[in-house]
Amino acid sequence: MAGYIIVFIYLGIMSVYDIKKREIHLPFTAVAALMLSSRQIYLVCRGEVLLQSAFLGVVIGIVLVGISLLTRGEIGVGDCILFMICGLLFGLYENLVLLFLSLVFTAMVRGALILTRRAGRKDTLPFAPFVFAGFGVMCIWKILA
Repeated sequence: MAGYIIVFIYLGIMSVYDIKKREIHLPFTAVAALMLSSRQIYLVCRGEVLLQSAFLGVVIGIVLVGISLLTRGEIGVGDCILFMICGLLFGLYENLVLLFLSLVFTAMVRGALILTRRAGRKDTLPFAPFVFAGFGVMCIWKILA
């Protein structure tokens, strides 16, 4: 539960920061990463989580960094870091679901903005709010399931 609270607060703050400044605040991200890494190490030491699965969710963020480098920054590295942080909590499969939900929400909003002529194809959107929305849907799904 503590991990979900940490990620909820982190994503909420990063969403506001991303909307205002179009970047991810790295010092705050480092604090969140340290807290979640410490939590994972604790769970591994207690035997509640296997070592290989404890940090496997980070792979999604690493793959996104590679895509960011290949596309010369079309995906912001800060957005990739968001998925590394979430991967510390979720693991590989749930982090993939989070990425999917975030992309779907982004596509819906972008489509609505293009249809109403408020944005063009090349305009950028802050991604953190959509990751936050996807995280919210996943939390509600877990509560209802």
